[in-house]
Amino acid sequence: MVSNLPKDYIEVFGTVKGESKLAVLIDFGGIAKWVPKSLMEDWPDVGDSGDVILKEWFAVKEEIV
Repeated sequence: MVSNLPKDYIEVFGTVKGESKLAVLIDFGGIAKWVPKSLMEDWPDVGDSGDVILKEWFAVKEEIV
């Protein structure tokens, strides 16, 4: 867990399934979503699982949390 998250960001566990130039396909425990890279600070490599740091408003809007 990151102790000093950027303002308005949250940490969510996910598995990266794919990546494009502008977005990352992440499986958040059965909910797969394309997340714009502009809304994330950090994410695992394709095929890996780990902490995804993304904007809280997006996670709520997309029902990730």
